[in-house]
Amino acid sequence: MLGLAHRGFGLVDPSEHLARRLSRLGYETALSGEQHVASKRPVGSEEQFHDHRLTPAADLRGLDHAARDRLYAKRAAKFIEQHAGGDRPFYLECGFFFPHRPFPETSVDETTGDIAPPAYLPDTPRTRADMSAYATAMRSADACFGIVIDALRRTGLDRRAIIVVTTDHGPAFPWAKCNLNDEGTGVMLMMRLPQITAPRVVDAMVTHLDILPTINEALGQPEEPGLEGRSLLPLLREETAAVHEEIFAEVTFHAAYEPMRSVRTDRYRYIRRFMGDWLRPVLPNIDDGPSRRELHEAGLGEQPLPAESLHDLERDPFGAVNLAEAPEHAALLADLRGRLNLWMVRTRDPLLSGEVRVPSGAVITPRDAWLP
Repeated sequence: MLGLAHRGFGLVDPSEHLARRLSRLGYETALSGEQHVASKRPVGSEEQFHDHRLTPAADLRGLDHAARDRLYAKRAAKFIEQHAGGDRPFYLECGFFFPHRPFPETSVDETTGDIAPPAYLPDTPRTRADMSAYATAMRSADACFGIVIDALRRTGLDRRAIIVVTTDHGPAFPWAKCNLNDEGTGVMLMMRLPQITAPRVVDAMVTHLDILPTINEALGQPEEPGLEGRSLLPLLREETAAVHEEIFAEVTFHAAYEPMRSVRTDRYRYIRRFMGDWLRPVLPNIDDGPSRRELHEAGLGEQPLPAESLHDLERDPFGAVNLAEAPEHAALLADLRGRLNLWMVRTRDPLLSGEVRVPSGAVITPRDAWLP
């Protein structure tokens, strides 16, 4: 996908959706809650990838985001309990709104923690309040995870099921979500596989593309030629320390057009912006909130952004120093630039032909707008 589902984009090949893949293997499939791959334009016409939609729109009327997430979790738990003893295997997808913005209001006892923001944001009362609200959203999501996991435990499926918990991008703050730095692309990934019994933390570069090959191997399916991802089971079995020498990331459309590509190794990250002479933030792609307003008052919209950037993440974890123009790093820059170009050719990146055209029916915000 090159853009947002609710703005008219869809999967290039819907048959490759995981639910449809598993359906072809005999799985019963269900969705409870949010999804971000089926186009919703025109409204009500979104494509269905699952056998069952557990939370139809009519059941959500009048509920705030926290109440909707709880409903998603409870419907998922009910589905688990109803299908735990069946002969047919099932695939259940449960999507929560939080910690997407708008964050919920924090209660008095939660704000007393006074949570400091990450290093890429200024430490001010507004950003601290924003972080407290973000933490409240996370606690809400965590409680919903618990509802689903408890259902798996009650039914005895917690040790038999493949469980994947992840999210689609970094936190919704300036310099994180919708950026190709570690703050934008680094997300949680927790997995429970029947083949792995000992808990462990793996500090290796992996991507969401690795989830499908991991599931394939866990289900005993043959390896598929052409997949970009790699199975993570060798990592979890401690048979290897790495499955990738480099990983790639991209943004094309969000609310506005902002094409970027990047390659990351264990130590370095190279980012290229395909924005012509527009070398500053695209404000519609930064979610509104106290942190955004704080930075905007300090000149966020005029912050210069380089067409190319190179960061040494071992010495400079937040990528504050751009090494792209340093002569001593010319060979490294050429190497990473070459790796990125080869990947773009291999994946038939539409940017190789120039500016990417907006699909018919898609809605894109002008990049000089204030909000989406």
